[in-house]
Amino acid sequence: MAAAPTFAEMEYQRVPLDEIKSQYETLHRRLPSADARDIVDVVREWTRLRSRYDTMSSLNQVRYTIDTRNTAIKDERKFLDDQEPTVEEWNTSMRRALLAHPQRGALEKEFGRQFISSMETAVQTFDPKIAEHLKKQSDLSMQYTDLLASAKIEFQGKTYNLSGLEQFQHNENREVRHEASLKRFEFFQSNGANLDRIYDELVKVRHDMALKLGYPNYIPLAYKLLFRTDYEQNDVKVLREEVRRHVVPLATRWRERQRQLIGVDELKWWDLKLLDGKPAPRPQGNAETIIENTSRMYSELSPQTAEFFRMMRER
Repeated sequence: MAAAPTFAEMEYQRVPLDEIKSQYETLHRRLPSADARDIVDVVREWTRLRSRYDTMSSLNQVRYTIDTRNTAIKDERKFLDDQEPTVEEWNTSMRRALLAHPQRGALEKEFGRQFISSMETAVQTFDPKIAEHLKKQSDLSMQYTDLLASAKIEFQGKTYNLSGLEQFQHNENREVRHEASLKRFEFFQSNGANLDRIYDELVKVRHDMALKLGYPNYIPLAYKLLFRTDYEQNDVKVLREEVRRHVVPLATRWRERQRQLIGVDELKWWDLKLLDGKPAPRPQGNAETIIENTSRMYSELSPQTAEFFRMMRER
């Protein structure tokens, strides 16, 4: 089997919208006469079609987050976000047709009950009337990403972004941790008005989107968007209470132990990431060594994990 391309070698190719539409229409025309075997084949082809589009979209998204200043990549991200409601409308139409099909049982037998549950959930999260809401949501998310990526924080004679500054919050020197943490929150404070605006607009657009879909607010819609098919808001309320009763006391004891390990009279918020008084461990060896050691670890765990890791390396 040929070696999988590196990330740098992966080529982005825009999937033409008219080509996708034509393929969706072809699949729809096959459904009325589809028997048990045919409908499974339709779903497999639909999955390949979605995978092709989603792969290109994900590739663009990753490259956009790596360098939000790249105008070409950012423009393509905007293009993909704007056409996403159209693609989702086609996917929703396909899901509805499959759920209503006489051979639905064949799909459950082939792909499992969770496949059916996921489709039942997905069709409750979209309607063409929220298309503009989805575009606005994507635009606000992009504004947030751009804002965080714009951070240029001067610290100890060098310039860091937010993720680069985080290493100092694990430093053994308490003064360094404190100064780095203050620098981080100075950035958020100086951009507070813009962050508040983005958050306010996002809450409003999501609430209105939920109302248009028939929900009382965004919360139940959010559970469905996360494909929570076997539990809901009241179940999580029970979990939160269990966390309060059992996990919080344990965490409190651990924080006291942490205070002792790092040797301070009182644990402060800038101490929290230094768990045991020692700096965070760093990877040993180069990338190839780390991959080989990881492969050996999964091979020792089980044949299944060994095969899964081999598949990931090849793909």
